[in-house]
Amino acid sequence: MKLVLQTPRILLSGGLIIGLSLACPQVALAQSLDTASLHAAQSSDTQLNDLLQEGQELVDAQQFGQALTIYQQAAQLDSENARIFSGIGYLQTRQENFSEAVQAYQRAISIEPDNEDFLYALGFSLGQVGDYAGAAEAYRRAVAINDSYVRAWQGLGVVLMRVNDFDAAMVAFEKVAALLPDNIDIKEHMAALLLRQENYEEAIALLNQVEAIVPRRGSVHLNLGVAWVNLNDVDAGLAAFRRAAEVAPLDARPHLQIGDILRAQGDLTGAVQAYQRAAALQPDLVEARALAGDVYFQQEDYLRAVIAYREVINLLPTEPEAYYQLGRSLQERDRGTEAIDAYNQALQLFEQQRNQDGVQRANERLAELQPPEDDDE
Repeated sequence: MKLVLQTPRILLSGGLIIGLSLACPQVALAQSLDTASLHAAQSSDTQLNDLLQEGQELVDAQQFGQALTIYQQAAQLDSENARIFSGIGYLQTRQENFSEAVQAYQRAISIEPDNEDFLYALGFSLGQVGDYAGAAEAYRRAVAINDSYVRAWQGLGVVLMRVNDFDAAMVAFEKVAALLPDNIDIKEHMAALLLRQENYEEAIALLNQVEAIVPRRGSVHLNLGVAWVNLNDVDAGLAAFRRAAEVAPLDARPHLQIGDILRAQGDLTGAVQAYQRAAALQPDLVEARALAGDVYFQQEDYLRAVIAYREVINLLPTEPEAYYQLGRSLQERDRGTEAIDAYNQALQLFEQQRNQDGVQRANERLAELQPPEDDDE
């Protein structure tokens, strides 16, 4: 029987496939700060010059919040200096204020519409706020100006993947590969895309090329494991996941996959140990604790299951399934009153989510614990 793991759970990290990320547009936009100062220095506005000099010193000291205040003051003095607005956008990105960064870059682009770096930065910021269509448009405008703009092509590929436009994403990545034929990162990007397309053989071929150059990159082994498991070579997949855990000892994700395989093979003790290891490496990883709870329940170790599900609830108090599973574990321990409370909480959350299957399951459990009242004659 083919063993198919929950690959999207492991492949996706913060919405991104393993190995796929975009660099904050620091270099180009830090240069914008210097250029803004240069433009201002060519004017007769001493106050503006002083502000930009002070702002640059704060940036160099990485005091981005104070620098932002200075550049905002400068923008009031020179509202047509695109470089000042791009500098504001840069400072907002450094503080992860991406919505504000979008506004700043849009203002810069309204003044200099053909500036490819501004467009790249806008695409980056839009991607961070989840506006992938807007990000793709910004990246497309950037590469229309400069067909060799590698970072913009890469950004375009990433956001197209996020909207499942795999063919167009591959075109963008192939463009990067043509511009940078020796770049191993883009090969890993392409392999990740092939995994999303369930083209596992080609993904393995590319990942093997990357592994030959960077044998200790954990994401490569993790993606190799996903590919091998989906080709029904579970032993090769397990070996790859264990190698990923070895070369990236602080990464929780390989342990989740190892746990999945061991659980599917009936090694419940090994599976729960893997999930526990994942939780230890990433204490806020809800899924590791939930999976451990499931295994404890399967082992009829209901006390540990109760503890695990309560840990899940502490981390994610609006998850109805955690309350439902907690109720089941409490019910098995003959703690009916507490089980009823858990089922009622699950029922309320299921109803809020309009999850009719969950509502029905919770009601059925409550009916087991709350026999109908006697009718008064």
